[in-house]
Amino acid sequence: MPAKALVFGITLTLLVAIFVVMVEMFIPLSAKIEFDSICRRAILKMEIEGGLTDTVKEELLSALSEKGFTNVVIQGTRNAKYGEEISLVVTGEYKYSMMTNLFSREDFTGSFKYDRVTISRKVIN
Repeated sequence: MPAKALVFGITLTLLVAIFVVMVEMFIPLSAKIEFDSICRRAILKMEIEGGLTDTVKEELLSALSEKGFTNVVIQGTRNAKYGEEISLVVTGEYKYSMMTNLFSREDFTGSFKYDRVTISRKVIN
């Protein structure tokens, strides 16, 4: 009986440790998914408006800074006729904390980059 309790305790401890590591690894992955999603919405607006307008740029910058991204640099095609290529390059940094040892955490900075080229098009509903 005591052997089963010991095995159960060790197994439970290992499962909790694996769960914590998986959650810690998901934080930067989640930030990258959010970064790409925000940039994708901006490039869709650029497709419709024919380039990177000041309003799209400000909306993109405010949305990224609201989510915690810093040092954001936005470069894109300013004016494009319908059918021409539009590019959007956005770089930014995201600071997060991860466990390094059992009782210590360390701050890390992840650098993200979104680089896409698409075609300017007119959307008709």
